[in-house]
Amino acid sequence: MNYYDTNNQIGYINDYLDKLERSKQDQLKTPQPQIKTYDYQNQMKAKYANKEFGIYDEPMKQNQDIQINPNVPKPFPIDLFPIDEGFTKGTIFRNKYIPYKNYQPRRVQPQTEKERMLYEVDKYYFALHEIRMYLDAFPNSREAIEIFNNLQEEYIKAKHAYETRFGPLDIEAPRLDKIPFQWTMSKWPWEGGSQ
Repeated sequence: MNYYDTNNQIGYINDYLDKLERSKQDQLKTPQPQIKTYDYQNQMKAKYANKEFGIYDEPMKQNQDIQINPNVPKPFPIDLFPIDEGFTKGTIFRNKYIPYKNYQPRRVQPQTEKERMLYEVDKYYFALHEIRMYLDAFPNSREAIEIFNNLQEEYIKAKHAYETRFGPLDIEAPRLDKIPFQWTMSKWPWEGGSQ
């Protein structure tokens, strides 16, 4: 049968329409599942679940919370060095300090008032950074949040005292509204500004 004949073109179209009608009727006979909200969640879970590690083994039930990461470690107890000692040792966490062979860290002895005040700023900033990393891992630790707030207050006091006496430490210093612009007035480190 040659469908390119003008006489057979109508037969070709009729065959196509019959097939289309039969496929629609077959679709109507097949029962369509009802979509429920938790079915959608199961679909999403199946799509994004990490089957390799077996995190989601059974289908989710309605109103069940998904545990995002069951392998998160529990917080370790907060046992801190005094801030000066932690700054010297490189960590404020007593239970995380591992000494290197027989090395004994050398305690910094500031010689001038400026060095002493800058040492205070540095040690509180270091401790603040350490406890902030702990809070990144364990954000629900009330004890760590209280320690963070206390260290932040001490850091702000030390930074304010230094900037009042010796000028701004960073571009966010509060007293940069004077003329001439104070950020550029002090000596740079290569000009002996750190001494």
